[in-house]
Order: sequence, then structure tokens, then C-alpha cells
Amino acid sequence: MITTIVIITSISLFIIGGFLPAFLIYHDSILGWTAFGYGCLSIPFHPDAFGWYANIFYMASLILLNKAPKLAFFASLFGLFLASSVFSMKTVFDNGQMAPILSIGSGFYFWLFAQLIIAGYAFVSTRQENL
Repeated sequence: MITTIVIITSISLFIIGGFLPAFLIYHDSILGWTAFGYGCLSIPFHPDAFGWYANIFYMASLILLNKAPKLAFFASLFGLFLASSVFSMKTVFDNGQMAPILSIGSGFYFWLFAQLIIAGYAFVSTRQENL
């Protein structure tokens, strides 16, 4: 039951983050869903786009959380490592060109916290498994 609550909370934060600004650029902001789409498309063209791969590990950890919490923990931990690479990004893809990032928006932090909740719960589940 608690696993379901954790998963629903995490997915809710992920979805909310999609509707909030993920990046603030010189003339506008880029919403989380836009960053998700551009991140997927810009991987071959943007060498700093490794953070997008955190989404794959986040989804994998959601799937693995019930059956293999240890594997879910390592997947989410690696996803958090990839997500942290976003802090080093200087530009983001916007309207066919690269735009400088002025600051990271709240949508990014919702996205990051959604992943952190899964990693934390997977860690606790792993520890309880060993008792």
C-alpha cells in the first residue's frame, strides 16, 4: 500500500513539473514538457543533454520498485546522477537554436524531487529487505 502511495506521489510531482518552467531563458521560460521533448530530440546535437536519460532510469525504477527494490535503487541512483548533469548545462534548445540558460526553474526541481522520492523509498525498502 505504501509503495503505491510513493509511486503516485512521485508521478504526480513528475506531471506537475511538466507544467512548470524548467528553464528560464532570455525572453521566456521553457516548460517541463517542452524540455522533455526537446531533450529527447536534442541528444544527438547537444553534448550536455545527458540529463534527459534520467527519465529512462526513473521509469525503470518505477517499474522495478515492487519486485526488485535493490535494482530500483541503483537505477534511480544512476538516474539522479544523470539528472544532476543538468546543473552544468549552459544552453538549451529553443525554437531551432541554442539559448543560454539564465536559471533553472521550479519544474526542474519537481522533476528531480520525483526521482529523489523513488530513490529514497527504494533505499529504505532495500534496507528493510536485509533485516
